[in-house]
Amino acid sequence: MVFKCTLFLLLCCVHGARGFVSHSPNCTIPEPGTNYVAAGNVRSTLDILWTSLATIIACTYSVLHLNVPLQRDGRDPGWRGDLAWGWGGLRKKMKYCIITIFAPEYYLVGALVEYRSARFLRRKLSNLGPDIHGGRGWSLRECFYITMGGYAISQRGDSEHRGIVHLWPESFIHLLKQDPANVLPQLLTNEEIADRSKSDMFTKTVILVQVCYFCITLFTRWAKRIPVTPLEVATIAYTTCSIFTYGLFLYKPQGATVVKMVAHYDTKLPEPLSLVLGAELTTNRTSILQPISNNDSDHIPKLSTVPILALTSALFGAVHLAAWDSTFPSTIERWIWRVAAMISMVALIPLWPLSFLPDSGAFVVSLMLFGPICIYALARLVLIVEMFRSLAYLPPEAFIATWTTNVPHFG
Repeated sequence: MVFKCTLFLLLCCVHGARGFVSHSPNCTIPEPGTNYVAAGNVRSTLDILWTSLATIIACTYSVLHLNVPLQRDGRDPGWRGDLAWGWGGLRKKMKYCIITIFAPEYYLVGALVEYRSARFLRRKLSNLGPDIHGGRGWSLRECFYITMGGYAISQRGDSEHRGIVHLWPESFIHLLKQDPANVLPQLLTNEEIADRSKSDMFTKTVILVQVCYFCITLFTRWAKRIPVTPLEVATIAYTTCSIFTYGLFLYKPQGATVVKMVAHYDTKLPEPLSLVLGAELTTNRTSILQPISNNDSDHIPKLSTVPILALTSALFGAVHLAAWDSTFPSTIERWIWRVAAMISMVALIPLWPLSFLPDSGAFVVSLMLFGPICIYALARLVLIVEMFRSLAYLPPEAFIATWTTNVPHFG
């Protein structure tokens, strides 16, 4: 419904139709004996599009640090099972990549919540005493690995098949207190956890170079007073969110898919441990046999983080105001962009008082969140549509290239 309303409003603002006009630059062929040919002094529409998209996709996909997924554990053998489980993992990444594209500040606040959870867990583990942890120094990477469900136990229960139970902070601490002599030797070291991470320095360097290239290009254009497109301005907003998100996830393992078993039970789990595991269940994780979901209530913004979410949304929307005087298909659409950017800045501010109210129940909170979130989603959708639509209505000066076209980059 929101999508249809947005398209209807935009179509109402379209001015008289015009034919599709294209232009192909005709560069001069170099003279024989030329040793070096520099890039042309113009850039194409596709150059703008692909460079921006390459930067957005690189930022949003590389910043994903998902929790340890459901374990295959010998299920669905054969190539069909390989394809099914491989597609399931890719679909999960695409899902969170799309979420990050539509609401990067939401994922940023989620990263802040996880970072604070890992730091809080490190303090709790350090306070257990040397008689339990044996003087072990808990790093932030080790605590991230615990909060993402990296450790697990197996139980046989009433069936022959062993169930894998992912441990969360409270159940991990409980198990460590009950049997430190057997649990501690099973834990991975900081170096072993880093080795399980799929990220590497080369990939990080390539993405960093792409982001730096894009930022330098835009700052160069602004310094020379050459027009910058709304799509490029929006890309700067994405890269800013991604940089802060990656900083919070700097020590969280990326791409870890296999758990480390710390205990095995041939019978049902001890009742005290079962009670602790049961207390960790949420609306998204209804069984102890399920993995730690990336959108569980302990890993998404709570009411206490609503002010931070409102602030990051305001800053993210404020960056779009840099395209205040950019060229749009019509004057009305330019004002639609301006209004949508300002709405995205203030839409979530009414949620701020919720962080000071007592718990009113999930239904009441959801009802109060519905209106501002719908308004925010509508404003974000307008910005996304307009930043691509404006590419067909750019002024001739927007296609002037700068010296940065000679710098290696993607796009």
